[in-house]
Amino acid sequence: MIALVAGLFSGWTPTQKILWGTYTASWLVDFGQTRYIAEHPDTYREDTSSWIIGEHPSVGKVNNYFLGQYVLNYLISDRLDKSRGWYVGLLTAIHTEAAIGNVGIGIKIDL
Repeated sequence: MIALVAGLFSGWTPTQKILWGTYTASWLVDFGQTRYIAEHPDTYREDTSSWIIGEHPSVGKVNNYFLGQYVLNYLISDRLDKSRGWYVGLLTAIHTEAAIGNVGIGIKIDL
């Protein structure tokens, strides 16, 4: 398993791997908060990705959306070479901004 994971990031610089780790952390927080939104439809609604998963998505729909997004972003990132760091940095900023906004309105994390 470790060899498989290590192989996924072959050709990535140490900085790019660290950036992917920060992206993963921000993605997990956003994912957990969106699951919380799904579990509390009477209190919260999804704004950012509502055009894809709806304002009141099921937990299953949230899981599928976020896991698909994670895999797709890895595949895109892996194909980028010189701009990989910029792309992953942008992804991190997007999820961090969403998480900060969610915390501001009282949304918790549910993983």
